[in-house]
Amino acid sequence: MIQTDCDGVSFGGRIIVSEGVIISDGVIVATYGGNIEIAANTYIGPYCVLYGHGGLTIGRNTMIGAHTVIVPANHGFERNDVPMNRQPLTRKGIDVGEDVWIGAGCRILDGVHIGGGSVIGAGSVVTKDIDPYSIAFGVPAKVVRSRQGQ
Repeated sequence: MIQTDCDGVSFGGRIIVSEGVIISDGVIVATYGGNIEIAANTYIGPYCVLYGHGGLTIGRNTMIGAHTVIVPANHGFERNDVPMNRQPLTRKGIDVGEDVWIGAGCRILDGVHIGGGSVIGAGSVVTKDIDPYSIAFGVPAKVVRSRQGQ
């Protein structure tokens, strides 16, 4: 499902899907006011959720496993006198490089850049940048080795 509005409210933003992209059953792509760009030959597995709040860019030839959630925003919680749902969101954005493999059930959080050629192990939560050609997994995801010079 591609959403630029919900319940009669327009989110704004835009979605660009390049040639050869496969979007599997049950995927939700919702702008929430930001832009989502999915480059050529990318695969998005079943039941993924891709939000666009602060901007989401996914590079060419990337594979995203089933049930992965990518959220380029975060709720504010600094103030105790204001409910969290009324505090401003941060919207740093997320950039996934080319030829990245994101395993099933991952969570990619706001402000993250995943370098090209990287592998993110299934079930990982990515909270920090991942250098190109890295293999990372865990909660939070940590780089365990490089794919360069194997």
